[in-house]
Amino acid sequence: MEKNGHDPLTVEMIAVLKGIRSDIQATNTRLDTLREEMHEELGALRAEVTSVKNEVSGLRVEIRADLEDIRSTQSDHGARIARLEERTVKRVK
Repeated sequence: MEKNGHDPLTVEMIAVLKGIRSDIQATNTRLDTLREEMHEELGALRAEVTSVKNEVSGLRVEIRADLEDIRSTQSDHGARIARLEERTVKRVK
């Protein structure tokens, strides 16, 4: 028996349990820190994804405008070709 009246195995078990408790608290602290870091990283990632979405949306608008210009040009060329064909057919006759 110890001076405080506790069995030595009990005293040792309490010391082991206190060590485990300390390890758990340290692990919880590390997990909290990691959780905060992940939250910050996730926020930054969301901001980047939003930025990319906005950029893609802007490019999509530009591409649609370019395609419309191309279609218009094709239409104009088609009309010119048709007029040239008519003139050529009239001259040949």
